[in-house]
Amino acid sequence: FAGLAAAPPPPLAASTGLPFLLVELSSLAALGRSRGVPSAFEALAAGGAATLLPPKVLAYVRLDGSGGEAARLELRARMHRADGSEDAGTGSANCALAGLLASLDGTPPGLVRARVMQGVEMGRPSELLAEAERKGAGAGAEAVGRVRVGGMCAAVSRGELLGW
Repeated sequence: FAGLAAAPPPPLAASTGLPFLLVELSSLAALGRSRGVPSAFEALAAGGAATLLPPKVLAYVRLDGSGGEAARLELRARMHRADGSEDAGTGSANCALAGLLASLDGTPPGLVRARVMQGVEMGRPSELLAEAERKGAGAGAEAVGRVRVGGMCAAVSRGELLGW
């Protein structure tokens, strides 16, 4: 896969109730080239991988050049869906991403904070602020406490619901 980051973590599935594939890319150029390709998802589903591969891929790039330093991250992300569409701001996926980054072996105890810009390439920029509590030594979910996400997004509609 051209454009994958050379350092860990490898692409992996993560969930906060909804499953996502989290993929770190090597550059903004690679992120700009990334796409949700329906035919690729369909081919995987036909091969029986539909239950293994989440229908959404959060591709992200570290902007701050911190490499393994995860205490304060600046990230840019794109959420690709299996149908080829894109999501401008995906809190649940970025929450899973913050938990993943806090779970990596070698991350010091304390809060891991990330500012994630998503939706830029599609003209609907959203700023998500995520943080995850790194409890101590080791790696994996056991090393992570609370994870939170919030932020600002672009309004896309306004309306009124009138009775049933």
